[in-house]
Amino acid sequence: MTDGKIVKLRIGVNLGDIIVEGEDIFGDGVNVAARLEDIAPAGGIVVSGMVRDNIGNRLDLRFEDMGEQFLKNIERPVRFYLSWLGEGRVPPLSSHFSL
Repeated sequence: MTDGKIVKLRIGVNLGDIIVEGEDIFGDGVNVAARLEDIAPAGGIVVSGMVRDNIGNRLDLRFEDMGEQFLKNIERPVRFYLSWLGEGRVPPLSSHFSL
């Protein structure tokens, strides 16, 4: 029960190699996804360029190109895109989103 409180998720999605050892999952694919989640605003979905390219126009979502950024502990810049949960459009960015 949420007692009327709204929970807003932040989601980071990447497509990349992972390593599974027992119950541990790690690798560049996981690290980039975790960093994208870190920069996602509440209610936002941030996806890597590779994910955006693979999605194409198959989903009723619009993604705003946010350019390339260096992310913590990732040696190369990552192009990422922003969308919003529950909406087929990207609303104007607010001060809630900053790198």
